Formats: sequence, structure tokens, C-alpha cells
Amino acid sequence: MEGDPFPMPAVTPLAIPQDCPYPDCDRTRPFTWRRRGSYRRKCDERPVPRLQCLRCMRRFSTQTDRVDRGLRRPDLVIPLFKLFVSKVTMRQMASLFRVNLKTIAHRKKLLGRQCIEAHTYVMTTTGVRLGADAPFVFDELETFETSKIRQPLTMPVVMHGRTWFVIHAEIGTLPARRRQKDDSPREHQSNAVVRICLEKTRAITDEKCTPHFVSDRKFSYPKLLRQVFQTYAHLRISSRQARTIHNPMFPINNLFGQMRDNVSSLVRPNWAHAKKREMLGQHVWIYVAYRNYVREITRDCRTHSSASALGIMPRPLEPEELLTIRGRICLAA
Repeated sequence: MEGDPFPMPAVTPLAIPQDCPYPDCDRTRPFTWRRRGSYRRKCDERPVPRLQCLRCMRRFSTQTDRVDRGLRRPDLVIPLFKLFVSKVTMRQMASLFRVNLKTIAHRKKLLGRQCIEAHTYVMTTTGVRLGADAPFVFDELETFETSKIRQPLTMPVVMHGRTWFVIHAEIGTLPARRRQKDDSPREHQSNAVVRICLEKTRAITDEKCTPHFVSDRKFSYPKLLRQVFQTYAHLRISSRQARTIHNPMFPINNLFGQMRDNVSSLVRPNWAHAKKREMLGQHVWIYVAYRNYVREITRDCRTHSSASALGIMPRPLEPEELLTIRGRICLAA
């Protein structure tokens, strides 16, 4: 029997496996599968169907490509996702669920990778093209790892001005404000990470339009735009201008304010700050995916997320649905 071999939860079509989990499977042919029994997970006794790909004839289970594969506490995935975007610190999460802090750190890496993969998959498969109806707004948020004086960081973000959809975010190092004798010199990566964000934007820009950009008056931005785009328009706003809703930079100023309020790793100096920029990057991407696909655009617009306003998603997703993108089986099963 080919086709859907078992009933799936009635949450969304995203819960259906979309492809074979083996990377060397022949993807030039349509994906079909057949049921091959089942087994029960040891952690919760949930029955897990086994499948066979009819292209490569290899077998796998619906657990193979799930986010919670191999976890002793799969019940923590969704609660932790919600807490990571609610300004709860990792130590407090470990205390609430009575688990080791290393468990929380592992889940952060796991969720961060999934959110990056989900966003990349959406950007490369939906055919989204932006730039014709609204400008791109970009700026840099300054933060740090371990020490604000010795290890500052920059985080450029570029977003769609009408729907507030975050296109890309990167994290790079900045030179120390004050070095000690045993400190190694830190690279100034601001231009490099801003350029990555602009190149990601160029990949989804409508070729039939002239893209418009809004930024502050940092002297390096015009040069970077010239390097990435052949034609463009650039509006530069003074950072001294009042940060009200009438300011063209309001979308990204609002986003940075929400990040400061909802991402514990981005708070002002205290014991919740980021210790490693790699972990900060994972945390930021959890919030970016939440902001794009799960959260409504504003509290007064509860029917649309940024992704649904662009038309690349039918509606705001539930966290369980976000974690099924790229063929992952729904965690609510």
C-alpha cells in the first residue's frame, strides 16, 4: 500500500513526512513509502510506525527525522521552546524541570539548529520574492559574550519593512574596548556579517524592482550596498531622530526592543548573559523563527504572523508545527 500509511494528527499537512531521510536517496523520482510494522518508544511507550522508502528501498521510522529523536525527555522540547522566547534563564529552566543545566544547553542547540533549518527551507522552497512593496530595514544590535568590555559582539539584522519578517541575522566579533595583557586581538567582523545579511536579502529580492533600504547613518553601509547590489535606493536615518512609530527605522527598533525583552541572553550585564557567541546565535534563531512563524505581527493583529502576511504560510504556526518543517513528524503526536 503506497501513500500515507498511518493516520497523522489533524494539525497541519506539514506533519506528513515529505521526503526520505537518507541524503543519498534519488530525489529525482516522486517520494512514496510503505508501512513496515512499528515499535514502542522506551521513554513513553508511544507506538512509532516504521516505513520503507520505495525509491531506495531502505527503512526508517517516523522517529528518524523528529526533533526529539533519541531524547530521554522528549516532553521538554515544546515547553523549553516557549521558555526560550519568554526571557527565562537556562538555570531557571533547569530548576523548574529538575534537570541538569547541560540538558537545557543541549536542547538550545537542538532547537536552534532546527529553527535555522526551517527558516532556510522556507526561504529556498517557497519562491518568496520581496522588495516590490516595501523597503528592507537593517541595523546592528550590539551585545557581548562573557565580558562587555573585552568581548563585544555585533548582530546585524535585516527585515521586511511591511510585514516585519526577519530575513536574516548574523553574529560577529568586535575589537575589545579595553584589552588586558593576556587577551588575543579580536577581529572586527561588522562589515563581513552585514554583507552576509545583504547577500541573503539579494537572494530573495525581486529582480524586476529596485530594492529600497532603510538604515542609520553608519559610514560603511553605502559601500556594502554597492558591493552587493547593482541598483538600489538607500534612505539613511539619523540615530538621534525620535524612535516613534513615524520613524522609518521603527520596525527594527521595535524588533530589537522585543529581543531585549524576550531573549535572556541579550539582557544587560547580569548572570544570564551569553557566555559563547555560538550559543547566543542558537538562542537568537529560536526567537527569529518564533517571531516570523508563530507570533502574531502585533498584539492587535492576531490573525497573521509575519510569514502568513507574506503568503508563505497559511496562518500563524503552532510551535509543534514549526518544529515539523523539512519533513519532521509532528511533536504533538
